[in-house]
Amino acid sequence: MLDLVVEGNAYLDGALNKCCIGIENGKIVAIKKILKGDQHFDFGDKLLLPAGVDIHVHFRDPGFLNKEDFYTGTLSAAFGGISCIFDMPNTKPAVNSKKTVLEKLKIVSKKSLIDFGLYSSISSRTNITATAKVCSAFKIYLASTTGDLLFSDKNSLDYVLSKINDNNRIPTIHAESEDVILALKKQNPPPKNLHEHLRARPNDAEAQAVSNILKIMSHWDLNNNIKSHKDQKSIDKTNLLKNEIKNITKSMNLLKSNSNKGLDISETPKPSSTTSTIPLDTDNLNKKHVHICHVTTSEGVSLIREFLKSNTQESVVLTSEVTPHHLLLNERFDGNTFGKVNPPLRRVEDQAALWSALTDGIINIIASDHAPHTIEEKNNEFALAPSGIPGVETMLPLMFSHVKHNRLPLEKVINAITSTPAALFQLPKGRLANGYDGDLIVIDFYKENDIKAKNLHSKCEWTPYENMAAIFPLLTVVRGNIIVKDSNLEADPGLGKFYN
Repeated sequence: MLDLVVEGNAYLDGALNKCCIGIENGKIVAIKKILKGDQHFDFGDKLLLPAGVDIHVHFRDPGFLNKEDFYTGTLSAAFGGISCIFDMPNTKPAVNSKKTVLEKLKIVSKKSLIDFGLYSSISSRTNITATAKVCSAFKIYLASTTGDLLFSDKNSLDYVLSKINDNNRIPTIHAESEDVILALKKQNPPPKNLHEHLRARPNDAEAQAVSNILKIMSHWDLNNNIKSHKDQKSIDKTNLLKNEIKNITKSMNLLKSNSNKGLDISETPKPSSTTSTIPLDTDNLNKKHVHICHVTTSEGVSLIREFLKSNTQESVVLTSEVTPHHLLLNERFDGNTFGKVNPPLRRVEDQAALWSALTDGIINIIASDHAPHTIEEKNNEFALAPSGIPGVETMLPLMFSHVKHNRLPLEKVINAITSTPAALFQLPKGRLANGYDGDLIVIDFYKENDIKAKNLHSKCEWTPYENMAAIFPLLTVVRGNIIVKDSNLEADPGLGKFYN
């Protein structure tokens, strides 16, 4: 008898099929037409989907508990269908060393309702090798934003990015040029509205930062190609051997999976032959990698598009993300300071470029950049109001509404918020498949409601998406544990598992 069985219309690598998902000891161990479990929930034709992975949140813990803490942050995430988050390092104290990562871990692990990872930032004193052993990834701020974590030593960026990769961690980058922002700050008075905030942090700031990053990556690839050309014969032999080992291992794992994990070949629904089953090649994660956070401009999109088109990609991997607020809001947002965020809300033309890049795969991840501040803080005059927008609870529900109204394909949302971010950080999540964590959500596409701040769970108690249509999950399961069911919390804090 399995621990938990959830029955419904399951999304299995691109195809919807009526079946049961069986979970035992936190892992998916069986996918069949009929299964029995100690707990069994039959959701009929409602959708069973892999739960979301949000790789960019600011839960403000420790140091800013009036805005959010790890309990309320993960509570919001769970109600929004997210089973795992990666929390940013601009807390108090800032996370920038092995010591501060472990101190933060000790605090937040007692509060988390869902699984999580922790970023470290980079300072002049950061021991990257030591810190990489305990953190989940690194965050580099190329421009000032909330907190004091600006990476100002531009000359060492190449070295730092390489060092992070050498320690098997991924560098993620806030890509705005501090030089551009400072030059404009000297020339202009403090911004008084969203339009002036956009002018203070213009498209060119992102374009320059992205361009500099891509120049470094192109240099990496060029050096690798020269080396590869010299050693081609030996590399060919090595790759041939590696491929043979990989094929043998893959076959053995498949046999083990079929014989030991309860997979019934005759009864298991088959995915569509026209859909990609793995949106991000996990083999690429052994290569040098850079991830650009919250892309916001048409210029940034064009630079990334051209790099992906022209670069050989033999030794480097570039991924990027977009936020719901940059997709759905722009400088015309009428909430004034409640729309103040870094990078800023941009023009309608930039929104169109972001949607195009998401649709055609140039941008491959959606992340919330959940950054809550209190209503009192946001009600300050514009220059004093902090930058940041909450969104971890509304990200998936908003995107599901877009799926319902044929603005986005379901596969694109699943890839961008579940399977690709999970693959990026090599998490056993993001798919309904044997051996993966038992993380899933249940969605009823007939149950669409308007977002109301009073119904959300963040400590900040506001949302820029008030009255927008959304579809919230009926059930959120994390490693076989029911966290949310029928709008009720069913779990206790401390359940979350740390992934590094």
